Amino acid sequence: MSALKSISSFHMNCSWEISYFPQPHLSENETIDLIKQTFKKVEDFENYFTVFKESPFNEINKNAGIAPVKVNTLTISLIKESIDYYFKTNYFFNICFLAPEGSNNPSEIEIDEGNTTVYLPKKEMRVSLGGIGKGYAVDMCYEFLKKKGMINFMVNGSGDLRVYSHKNSPRPWRIGITNPFNIENKIGYINLKSGSLATSGQYLKKNHIKTSSLNTPLAVTVRGEKTSDSDVLATYLSSLSSEEAVTKMERMKVSGFIIDRSGKVHRSTHSFKELSE
Repeated sequence: MSALKSISSFHMNCSWEISYFPQPHLSENETIDLIKQTFKKVEDFENYFTVFKESPFNEINKNAGIAPVKVNTLTISLIKESIDYYFKTNYFFNICFLAPEGSNNPSEIEIDEGNTTVYLPKKEMRVSLGGIGKGYAVDMCYEFLKKKGMINFMVNGSGDLRVYSHKNSPRPWRIGITNPFNIENKIGYINLKSGSLATSGQYLKKNHIKTSSLNTPLAVTVRGEKTSDSDVLATYLSSLSSEEAVTKMERMKVSGFIIDRSGKVHRSTHSFKELSE
């Protein structure tokens, strides 16, 4: 098979990479142009939803306790999905994490789908889609490239990734899993023909995950269909003790594995039976 190629970019404060094999129905220039269009979509997404500067989404925060804000339908969809995650993760995943306690209940957000408006009823409320945005953006890129006819490609948003393989592709994607004790090395590889993979850990950004337990996993890798699901669940499981995380994976029928602080690997029975060397 011809050599794999990759194009990189930087968005949402992290590195992005789209890898691909030669496309049977697209020239190399057409493929590169499609990938440039894809990165432009990520840039547009970031500019609309950022809370770190003036943006259409940040108008929701500026008008907290004042008035509803007109938004696009994607904003409505992402906020509703985020509220669902809030309940699925026992209130851990919270897009109101910027708000003080007492004003951080996302179920209080008032959504008017008919008029496509969003209103934060308390002036102290603040929302951010940082916890779901990157995963959604990876899925958005995946769907765009697939719709445009690309096959055998991978969209990787700084470790949150999704792959697409043609049914006749000779082999799956071989995804390296970082060793949390030595990030220069891999502990093994996962063969992935379709779907997404997301890893959440406390070894690159120490203690960036809210936790009440000293027995939290060092790294959690989750496999799923959508990257947004895998990303949220990996982050949630990282907030639990290793034992709780394994139990939760089993109950939720989540494919994945956990590396605890002793180096032991805990695998979901719904998951990869082993990592390939």
